[in-house]
Amino acid sequence: MKESLPTVPAVCVYAGKDGLSHLADVELPALAQVTDEDGMVRFVGSTGATVMGFVVGTGRTGEDWHRAGMAGLSIVVSGGWEIEAGSGDRRHLETGSVLLMLDTEGQGHRAHPLGDGRCTVLGVGIDEATRAAFALLVPAR
Repeated sequence: MKESLPTVPAVCVYAGKDGLSHLADVELPALAQVTDEDGMVRFVGSTGATVMGFVVGTGRTGEDWHRAGMAGLSIVVSGGWEIEAGSGDRRHLETGSVLLMLDTEGQGHRAHPLGDGRCTVLGVGIDEATRAAFALLVPAR
């Protein structure tokens, strides 16, 4: 019996055929650790990242409707924020949460700070092949 590869839970924001943004729970593939015959450890299954950087939010004001500037991941390092989709769905993203941003067209989403508004996020832009693979995880709407 083949062992299943590990996954990482994430929330995905994406543009639906109705023009609205939607949220969906997805499971992103994780790297697999492989030990070669000579004892060397390597990781397989990596995806293509194009850019990365930290964003530090310090205010209590959110962001109005906007689209992701590029497909990517937003990983909450500390604090938290709420994402609101055009469909009305909302999710709290707190320390350790992963957001897959695929809403590069359509209405976009809004962001609202939680608590005192302090939040640190690691943003990672993904390449087109990774975006296309991750888009297959999203339910059709």
